[in-house]
Amino acid sequence: MSIVAMAENDDEEISLIISESNKDVAEVFGLNIDKNPKHP
Repeated sequence: MSIVAMAENDDEEISLIISESNKDVAEVFGLNIDKNPKHP
């Protein structure tokens, strides 16, 4: 596997992959939309 630059039309697929990969960590720490730390 190699790292390549994403195309402009890949944004939804990339965000879904990131969201799914973080889901188990969020469940372990009890993070949800109300308790999600945000960057200022």
